[in-house]
Amino acid sequence: MTMDQLNETSFQSWMNELHPDMNNTASASPWMMEGLARKLAGGEALVIDFTILSMVIVALALLMIVETIRHKIDSLAHKTVFFGHVLEMVYRELSTLGIVEAIIFLVHHYATINITKERVFAEVHFTIFFVAIINAIQSTILYFLALRVAEKQWT
Repeated sequence: MTMDQLNETSFQSWMNELHPDMNNTASASPWMMEGLARKLAGGEALVIDFTILSMVIVALALLMIVETIRHKIDSLAHKTVFFGHVLEMVYRELSTLGIVEAIIFLVHHYATINITKERVFAEVHFTIFFVAIINAIQSTILYFLALRVAEKQWT
């Protein structure tokens, strides 16, 4: 048995005597050792919460899905000039919505505002956004109808 192994086993037995609730897991990972050291120093034990990590992974997966769909829509829409302009307008509306909502988020967390005013502003903002999206959909439908009528008149 080497000196390092002897020190490790004596450390484990000493930790088990001091904290039997740790169940020999003190040497399992450095995270547990840090939590135990904090507990021995009079502080609270370190608790590892994987909620943030799991939310980051979910957000990254969602971003990858959205970017893949967006890439396919871009490649289909830019085949004609009209759809390229409609898609550009939709992206402008989405970016405007994102900027305004980011400002609302920052104001909500770092300043005091009336919640009812914030809700009314958000509802008005989303209503304007949805009107713009419906306008883009209507423009697309009208484009197809006008194209069909023009093709019938020329044949």
